[in-house]
This record gives sequence, C-alpha cells and structure tokens, in this order.
Amino acid sequence: MPGRPVDTIGGVLASAAVRLRESGIETARLDAELLLGHVLHTTRTRLAIDANDPVDATSIKAFESLLDRRIQGESVAYLIGFREFMRHEFAVGPGVLVPRPETELMVERACETIPRLWPTGTVRVLDLCTGSGAIACSLALSVEADRLFITGSDVSEAALAYARRNRAALGLDDRVELVQGDLLHWTSGPWDLILTNPPYLRPDQIDDNPDLIAEPRLALDGGHLGLELIERILVQATSRVAATFAMMIEIDPDQAAEAAGLAARRFPEATVTIVPDLTRRARFIDIECVETNV
Repeated sequence: MPGRPVDTIGGVLASAAVRLRESGIETARLDAELLLGHVLHTTRTRLAIDANDPVDATSIKAFESLLDRRIQGESVAYLIGFREFMRHEFAVGPGVLVPRPETELMVERACETIPRLWPTGTVRVLDLCTGSGAIACSLALSVEADRLFITGSDVSEAALAYARRNRAALGLDDRVELVQGDLLHWTSGPWDLILTNPPYLRPDQIDDNPDLIAEPRLALDGGHLGLELIERILVQATSRVAATFAMMIEIDPDQAAEAAGLAARRFPEATVTIVPDLTRRARFIDIECVETNV
C-alpha cells in the first residue's frame, strides 16, 4: 500500500512544486522532478510511472534540503552536479557557468560551417571562454576526429577543472586541448574557427536575476554595457584569424545591433550575420570571411 499522499512520489512532487512556485521559480515542476529524480536515482519518466510509490523519510529529508538550496538561488545543475548539453552530460558546479540549451545552436551551426568553408583538411578551432568545455567537447563528438584540431581556453582554473573532468569522461583527452589564458592574449593563431560564449551581461542584469546568484560573476559580467569583453575579443581576433575564417559569438538579444556593428568595423571584409534562436530572438553573431584569389 502506498503511504499517505504527501509521502508518495506524486504527493512529494506536488507539494515541492507549490513551494518552488510560491518562491518565484517559473520552472517549479521541472525543478522538483529533476531534484527528486536525483535523490531517488531515477528518471523523470520513472517518477511519473511510480507516482503512487512511497518515499522514505531519509530521501524526503535529502530532497527538502535541495529544495531549500534551490529557493536560495542555487541552480538545479549545481545541485545535481551536471547539465545535459547536445545529448551529453557535463559536470558543473560552483566556479563554472552552466551551459544553456540555446548555446547548442552554435555547435550545430559550426557543424554546418566546417564542411562548407573547409571541404578538406584540418580545421583549427578555438572555443574561447570554454567553461565546462561543453562547446569544444560537443563539437569534437560531432565531427570526424581527423577534421579538427580543437582547443578550449579559459582564464578560470576552476572552470578548466570541470572542462578537464568532462573531457576525460567523454574520452576526448587526445582530441581536445585545454589552455588557461586571458581571452586571446596567450595565442598568436591563426585560427580558422573561433566559437565563444563570453561574459555579455550588464551588472544590473546579473544583480536582478536570482537564478544567477550562485554562478561565477567572472563568466557573466560583460562590463557596463555588456559588450566590453566582446569588443576586446574582436580587437584581439583581428590579428589571430586565418585568411578564411569564421567566428561565432553568443550575445544578449538586446545587444545584437551593437555587437554586429562592432564586428563589421573590425572585419570590414567579412559577412556579419545575426543568428536567431528557436524563439526568433537574436542569439549570436556569425562573422565569415573567405579568402579570394586575385
């Protein structure tokens, strides 16, 4: 016989969802399911199937502890220790940015760009501000090994520790190089393809968003207008890209026109495209320049 309603999986989830929703968390039900699934070592699908099964007191106590931390602003990814990206699990925790689903679009576009701009040969790829290594590792898993030389770089040693862990877990130690360095100062290039999800938020955007409290400010703060890091990257990239190159930079949707303008000024011979995400909001700028034989 199942326990009292509040002690069943369904009852515990319903109660938790109400509590999270009352705390202003929009993804209350999803968060509750992910956290309880973590505690019970099961999937969301299994939680639905087993909704009438009882939950023991020890598990409820552990679950409630996670709920308290979620309400205090810790992300679900930090609480369970990983985030899925491009169908792979990436370890995350304090000190590293949690990869977002919208960034997957950059990897997908890179997979389309590589054979189009470089039909043969090895393409030198830099994942700048690599964080957990989600972009670099996902690209390595999506393209033939002999087609890419991939390097991920980050100024944060804490972030690189997670990137190394994820690289090893995915069996990519011999395919993805990881380097500690401040933006592009450490390299002379030339790079064929640069992918980056840099800090691009304004300080007020960070301060006003409770979901970002636990994430490293270093990976979020793009300066007064949110464009300072992006502009520095563009300036440094002018002398570090190959004759034929592509560069993709994730942006805040409200920055699209300004970021595209900065890119066009630094690379006047390139084609600059604002790329929308699935919600049709501007998500990153794509810069492409193809060497022409005169």
